[in-house]
Amino acid sequence: MARCSPAVYVCVSKCCKKLGSPATHDLFRAFAPDGVEVEESGCHGQCGSGPNLVASGTLYTGVYKPATAAAILEKECGAAVPAALITAYKEKMRGDQDLRDGRYAKSLTQIDAALASGHLDAFPEALCSAWLSRSEALHRQAAAATDAAARAELLGGAAAAARAAARAAPARRAAWLRLCDALDAAGAVAEALESLQEMEAALAEGGEQQQRRSSGGGGGRDAVVAKKAERLRAKLEQLSSA
Repeated sequence: MARCSPAVYVCVSKCCKKLGSPATHDLFRAFAPDGVEVEESGCHGQCGSGPNLVASGTLYTGVYKPATAAAILEKECGAAVPAALITAYKEKMRGDQDLRDGRYAKSLTQIDAALASGHLDAFPEALCSAWLSRSEALHRQAAAATDAAARAELLGGAAAAARAAARAAPARRAAWLRLCDALDAAGAVAEALESLQEMEAALAEGGEQQQRRSSGGGGGRDAVVAKKAERLRAKLEQLSSA
């Protein structure tokens, strides 16, 4: 581990973002060993050939496959990513693609297979990402549901999956925000607001370094959370006065 680079910088500028760099950022976060920071960054050049990143001072372009990420981490950090983790995460990423394409049932089948394999369990960020994907798939199914009971059940599942994501990686903002959204959609406004308070406590307990690794940090994200909390408080006031 002594050869580990201090950070992997994944470009999230407009061009690379369109080419999928947020997923690449999640991928490296899932695979990176302790001691390797995975951070969002600005442009590294080579626009149009992304997702691009810099690891140990070396520019890599077109990085989106789990096997490629694992090879970079091994070369630059001397960190061997288990083959079983690569396979399970690849299954999860296939589920993400189905989710983006609107094939929610197929997406859940792929994501659930990755979770059921057990190969993500020892890797908190990878496990968190899979639960987040499951939560989003269920939430999208709920949005398309016409039956109220089915919608409520799906939103309950979305909240449970988001809660599991937060348990796996408590300093991951996205898990708490996903939980908040699922609870809000289910009409549990007070619980949604409480989840934001839980997030702040988890981030504080996790420490500054873990927050950077797990959430990317940033004042912009803080502003989003503040706006979300303000909206939920207003919603609660409306409900209490109705």
